Amino acid sequence: MVSHLTVGYALPEVAVLGVMTALAVTSWALRPAARRGLARWQ
Repeated sequence: MVSHLTVGYALPEVAVLGVMTALAVTSWALRPAARRGLARWQ
């Protein structure tokens, strides 16, 4: 993504990837701790 921004190549593609990344991070952050994979397995 950084190389696309610096070169100015396929900027719409970078926008789509940025939105998808933001949605994935938000989805992961809103999950309960037990489903994030960070909780200890008992």
